[in-house]
Amino acid sequence: MRRLNQKTTLFCLMVALLMIKGSSKGQIAKSNTGRMILQFSETHPLTHPKYMIPRHGWDRMRERGTFITTGVYDITKETFSVYIPESYDGSQAFGLIVWISAGDKGSPRDSYLPVLDKLQLLWIGANDIGNNRYTPDRMALTLDGLHNILQRYHVDPERIYVSGLSGGGRVASHLAIIYPELFAGGFYIIGCDYRENLPSDVEGQYWPGFWPFSNDTLVEIGHSNRYTLLTGSHDFNQSGTEKVWQAYHSEGKKWIAYVEVPEMDHRYPNAHWYHIGLTALDRPLRLMNDSLNILPHFPAKSDVSPNWIQEQMNIAKNLSESSPLQSAFILDRVSQVSKGFPENKEVKTLLKYMLEDKSLKKALRIRIKIHQWHLKLLEKGYSKNWIKTMLKLERSIQSVIEENPSESLRQELQWMLEIL
Repeated sequence: MRRLNQKTTLFCLMVALLMIKGSSKGQIAKSNTGRMILQFSETHPLTHPKYMIPRHGWDRMRERGTFITTGVYDITKETFSVYIPESYDGSQAFGLIVWISAGDKGSPRDSYLPVLDKLQLLWIGANDIGNNRYTPDRMALTLDGLHNILQRYHVDPERIYVSGLSGGGRVASHLAIIYPELFAGGFYIIGCDYRENLPSDVEGQYWPGFWPFSNDTLVEIGHSNRYTLLTGSHDFNQSGTEKVWQAYHSEGKKWIAYVEVPEMDHRYPNAHWYHIGLTALDRPLRLMNDSLNILPHFPAKSDVSPNWIQEQMNIAKNLSESSPLQSAFILDRVSQVSKGFPENKEVKTLLKYMLEDKSLKKALRIRIKIHQWHLKLLEKGYSKNWIKTMLKLERSIQSVIEENPSESLRQELQWMLEIL
């Protein structure tokens, strides 16, 4: 692989990073929410031919007889579909889906709106950039939409995801890799490509790559981003999607969630599976930020003291009525690190008394499994069968809820469903 001109690359990165930094402040919009159609007058700086052509390697492709250049369009005559959740008021940074449609409309499906609301995600998608439109125009207009929405809304730069369906998913998989400093990740639905050729299941055929002259610096930046590749078990793109997932793994990307919807062919996933795909993108942030107390800190055995053990027991006792699961979880963890201390017997006695509640005992087992699963995710990232683990844990939680536990435990079980 050959690198692009270093000065050009660095300049493009500086422009993009300055834009992202500004987006965290932005001209915060507080009024309009819901669906809307917007028009803009500014284009993204990086869509200028002198930056876009070398970044994509189109200048080098001419040596092979392939001529690609940027299209010509009037941004003021283009329209963009936007969705802003009702809870958005500008005081808090929301995430952003930058959508690439395979058809004429850039708007989200009605069934997806509650998911966007719940996950606090804004949405923008250019209209009339379906599969029949010139691909460089589809890319440029997607970047234009990103540029303009960042000027108007308070967006979290760690939650900007480029996404698309079918042919739109393929274009999204190009932009997520070629512009890793603009997007924190990508969500490709029933369609994606890899930067290099990949062998197909048919001998002598291959899935064509989109970036034969890729930039090593940009590829490296993309390794720390997050990706969801969603397909269906009956989708004709299933095999290609799986091969892209494998290639991502092989080159060093860690946070790549592969989601295969049972019995689904080449179509939109329902809201449930769409929610799973988006949650997979956010999960690493939640784990690493520890914002939901998923991974509470417990000292090594060498740092354990009788005073610390007593403090933890007091905390557990105070939580036993309002948060019995959290109380039991603390006691269980303390019992593991306090072995050899006389106080360990008191800890185990208290825990044993609490676990006479059979529903709480089952809930604690699930809580420990979630804890261990999240630790494994932090260490190794997603495995291909991660979705089976998540659904199994979800079913286990639901089964305890059906046992009609106490109201406080029920609330904690609902919370566990959220942190999955």
